[in-house]
Amino acid sequence: MERVQERIDVFAYPLNSSSDCLSVYIKNKCALDVKIVRVWANNRYYEFSNVTASAMDNCSIQNLNVSQLKVTDTLLLVKVTSVRGKSYSSVTNPLFWNGTSWVGAIGLYVQVVIESARQGMQKYRVEVTGPNGFNKASNVIKAPHENSVFLSVQVPYEGHYEITVRNVRGGGGTLLDPIPSFQDIDFEYNPKGWSYCYETQ
Repeated sequence: MERVQERIDVFAYPLNSSSDCLSVYIKNKCALDVKIVRVWANNRYYEFSNVTASAMDNCSIQNLNVSQLKVTDTLLLVKVTSVRGKSYSSVTNPLFWNGTSWVGAIGLYVQVVIESARQGMQKYRVEVTGPNGFNKASNVIKAPHENSVFLSVQVPYEGHYEITVRNVRGGGGTLLDPIPSFQDIDFEYNPKGWSYCYETQ
């Protein structure tokens, strides 16, 4: 019965546009704790014993080294396996390595990765503006043990989008670098890439 009830969403993302490492963000969408025991990247797997997404919460797996796969594969498919034996493919599949940078293929989404050297929990406000007056703001939280967080924002049109990110923990509203980021979604169902923001202190 628990296996039937278990439900999570998985998002695999590169730490930067040319990174050898991926992180995996897991959003638990059920009332059960979900323990992750394995992450697959194509035919390579990584085993874990202490990764749990608490009920209706989220967790991240950081820094999976895929440098060897980048040498042999241009396309990566990522999935995770839970202790109950269920497998979940990443929403961001497939990830393409074009020889110099990562390219996402998630559809009409703006994909934002925030990397931070700050200790402790951080809260970010992400604002996306685009064609025909589109404007959407979302909050995302970096847990104390994480060095990056991922946010995807669905957008209604192809076109040029501007992304601004602020650290709003404590009400400071500090803009992150680069200010702003841009993303072009210029052909059907395939954005060109990822938007990266960095916080150094």
